[in-house]
Amino acid sequence: MEADIHYRRDTLLTRRQVEAFCRLSTSSIYRFMRDGLFPEPIRVGRRALV
Repeated sequence: MEADIHYRRDTLLTRRQVEAFCRLSTSSIYRFMRDGLFPEPIRVGRRALV
């Protein structure tokens, strides 16, 4: 199944949306963040990250 998702450049995405868009697993995303190859999440609320 291919992700048919289109986002504007200034749209904030949840981790699940990033997984679908990039076709990456959660662990791959966190590994890329750790290695500096992927942006860190942004806190938009007390308990919300995007």
